[in-house]
Amino acid sequence: MSLYFDHEVSDHQVNRVIDVVGSRAKVVLPSNRSNVIQVFADNEEDYQSCYHDLQKDIDQGQLFILSPTNFQASEHTLMFYTPNKAKHLSCITSPLDLIYNEGMEYDQFNTTFKDKLFKLRVSLYSKEDKTMIMNKLVGFEEYRTLEQIKKETPDTIWLNVTLIPTSPRRASKLVSLFWPNV
Repeated sequence: MSLYFDHEVSDHQVNRVIDVVGSRAKVVLPSNRSNVIQVFADNEEDYQSCYHDLQKDIDQGQLFILSPTNFQASEHTLMFYTPNKAKHLSCITSPLDLIYNEGMEYDQFNTTFKDKLFKLRVSLYSKEDKTMIMNKLVGFEEYRTLEQIKKETPDTIWLNVTLIPTSPRRASKLVSLFWPNV
């Protein structure tokens, strides 16, 4: 699981997480993200108890977002993707402010860097909270699952490709590629 802060993690915060999880899990600070603490448990029971105890710590006023290892989008999930790291970091702070200041409840919060994009996903419990974030924060969109994208895409996508060989040798390679029995 990961703990996301809207600022660089302090030694005090790292020590607090170590105290909460104890010997049930390993605490890691990723070298490429100074606002994240990661917690790794060896088994499901320790994982769940650490997650529960860290969630209680949030309820007691510690300001961080706790996200499970495997993000599961809910019906009310938003996303924000950008190639710009500074913009990504500022976009982490914006929903955090709304969540804490407007009393919103979130299910999961997840940020990753993949395919040269910083990806932020926030899963909320209510449609009203999702709408509020979309109205107040520029760039947040409704998250779509792969299944939703497949439903929106036609079954057949036609490509019009013209192959013009530049030499007899390339022509024979194209023929053998598309018609191997010729």
